[in-house]
Amino acid sequence: MNLETNSAPRIEQPAPNFILPAVNGEMIALENFRGKQAVIVWFSRGFACPFCRQHMARLQLGYPQFRARGVEILQIAPNPIARAQVYFSGRQLAFPYLCDSTFRVYKEYGLADKGFPQALGYDVVSNLRGIVSEPLAQARAAVSDLAGRDFLERVVYHSTVAIEQGVFIVDRAGIIKSARVIGPIGNIPGNEELARELERLGD
Repeated sequence: MNLETNSAPRIEQPAPNFILPAVNGEMIALENFRGKQAVIVWFSRGFACPFCRQHMARLQLGYPQFRARGVEILQIAPNPIARAQVYFSGRQLAFPYLCDSTFRVYKEYGLADKGFPQALGYDVVSNLRGIVSEPLAQARAAVSDLAGRDFLERVVYHSTVAIEQGVFIVDRAGIIKSARVIGPIGNIPGNEELARELERLGD
């Protein structure tokens, strides 16, 4: 599934609003934070990606420091909401995990699908990384991803879809102050790097 993408929103332009379902059952809109706090919006590959799970864990550890400076984190993932709720059942999430299974918001933020054959390569690397580094978590993710769904459909999806990740910092006025587009399994900015960027931007 190759996505036609719009031009990515630029720095110093208003961030496109979105309303997406969260794992906790809420519908969360970006505009709800306008005038209140800055937001880090992370477009991830979802719970089936071990790189994303590990980065999510690091963000959770640093979350109190982000909150102390008045910054919220929103993670957006391409998982169907029902599958994400299965995976995170019984777990306390530090920050909202939002689902955009149609890639509508990814597209609005200019993130592209690399498609086949890159997707197949990324999926092999991700699964090998997960099996080696955290086999139980990778198995749980695979079961949650497949639960109640067609196996062949999921195989086709994972071998043909390689959505880019993106990290956007949106200030209290709803303006994009920082934007970084990252390959499907590229290096995501760590907590210290994000903190330095927020400091530079004055948030």
